[in-house]
Amino acid sequence: FENLWKKPQAHKDKTIIFNDGSKEKIDFKQYLINEIEQIFVQYTPGEIYYKVLFELFGNQILDEQNDPEFNRQIGRLENSVIYNVLYEFQKKGALSLIKMLQKYNGAILADAVGLGKTWTALAVIKFFQLQGRETLLLCPKKLEANWNRYKKHQESRFEKDQLDYFIRFHTDMIDERLERYNDRADKYFTNDKPKLIVIDESHNLRNDKSKRYELLMTDILQKNEDIKVLLLSATPINNSLNDIRNQFKLMVQGDVRGYDEKLGVKNIDYSFR
Repeated sequence: FENLWKKPQAHKDKTIIFNDGSKEKIDFKQYLINEIEQIFVQYTPGEIYYKVLFELFGNQILDEQNDPEFNRQIGRLENSVIYNVLYEFQKKGALSLIKMLQKYNGAILADAVGLGKTWTALAVIKFFQLQGRETLLLCPKKLEANWNRYKKHQESRFEKDQLDYFIRFHTDMIDERLERYNDRADKYFTNDKPKLIVIDESHNLRNDKSKRYELLMTDILQKNEDIKVLLLSATPINNSLNDIRNQFKLMVQGDVRGYDEKLGVKNIDYSFR
């Protein structure tokens, strides 16, 4: 960059042509400084931030605006109780998750603690329930009451929505504990109906060598052809990037090339080396 100032062109005058046709010559270096300063004079940090967001997600926003079928489907969700109690940022988050689940069959909600991931996820569950999907929700046992109270027949504030999902625990996926239930999750979720799997505290399944990870992958995820996976975690990365890689692999049923067609990721294992 310093070499640019040593070139003869850097010492020449810059001719400024105004709207009325008049001209003025100024030192080129001073002209460049003035132009750089205008960037910060004309645009606030907030405006620059919004510009960055639009460049990153603009196509997604435009796709939603130009997709009448998606808007029709969302119209049904907008009539639900759960959707209407969400804050605006939660509504936008739910719609974004739904869009990603439709396009990629997987998504992760990584909002910080206290931002209402549970209710956002309930709105997503309601949307896919309206689409005819069965929902299996996996969570730590200590969170069972947190999820169970919103199911249908629990007289919650969402009773009108008749939220329906099948709750099992992360620890059920070891030592054949699923077999102890009369309504075994692995059998219940190997029928030919489309599924939505919601995994709360998904960072607990970050180790792809663990027994529970292996059982989830082989006995539930890989036995279903039409399945979508929603992960919830405020801390998806604990030790290394391999944590998030292994959670991403849950979304594609363990296929290392599962992101190739839609995202151009040839091999997810190789990408995280």
